[in-house]
Amino acid sequence: IAFFSILLLRPVAAQSGMRTLFRLPRTTELSVRVVSHPAHSSLSKDDQRNIQEVGLARPQPDLPELNREDDKLRARSSDSPAMEENFVVRAVKKVGPAVVRIDTERTVSDPLGAELYKLLFPNQDPSGAKLRPPVKERGQGSGIIVDKSGIIITNAHVVKGVTKARVTLTDSRQFEGKVMGSDELLDLAVVKVDPPQGTDLPFAALGDSDAVQVGDWAIALGNPLGLDNTVTVGIISSIKRSSAELGFPDKRLDFIQTDAAINPGNSGGPLLNAAGDVVGINTATRTNAEGIGFAI
Repeated sequence: IAFFSILLLRPVAAQSGMRTLFRLPRTTELSVRVVSHPAHSSLSKDDQRNIQEVGLARPQPDLPELNREDDKLRARSSDSPAMEENFVVRAVKKVGPAVVRIDTERTVSDPLGAELYKLLFPNQDPSGAKLRPPVKERGQGSGIIVDKSGIIITNAHVVKGVTKARVTLTDSRQFEGKVMGSDELLDLAVVKVDPPQGTDLPFAALGDSDAVQVGDWAIALGNPLGLDNTVTVGIISSIKRSSAELGFPDKRLDFIQTDAAINPGNSGGPLLNAAGDVVGINTATRTNAEGIGFAI
């Protein structure tokens, strides 16, 4: 007589004289071993051997898909060669060296004091009033080199009111940049630096912003809050956001909306697609919300 037992939830106490030979393999297939009771000898040894050989269900091999996934995981383990680079790493390596920090300094009068003087004394000329002396105002933004000769694109508001700026590359090289022109309606400006003769600067390729679709990957590079060489990743949340819709009635352009983090100092830096092409210039963010940024 043969006793059949299947272990499903926990081991079942073996009866006297029986051996527990059941186990659960790695796979979901349940292995069943048939064991003859040693107290019964009515079956011949050949019959007992035949029952055991037929009753043993071998564990099924893993599915091919699981095998392939295991191979991938093993290939990415710490004792294997370097892990394969993802698209963000490739994009940053491709464009990162062309991203610059732009530091500006301008001398401004005391507009608040003048306006307050006009409000308090509307019939008097504020030019003769003893207002605070002019002060120096420092600013910082980002830019992207688009030509090896030193042509840099940034936002107009980054270089507003200045004719020169200090440009710092990711390798710490610094150049004096000259503002070649700016368009406040489009909020774009061009800055030029002159590298040493025979030296080419790293530059980034301009992509096609008309080809951008909602849901595409978005990679923002820049120097937010003085934190140089910062990279954030998100998606394209919307396209063709009008400037009037965003509260910029003095602008004449449409924006790309993204949830890639954009903060003060990111202005003028590039917005990249998954291929590492520049498809926008980071420009603004909603201060009363998170994950809502805009690029030209």
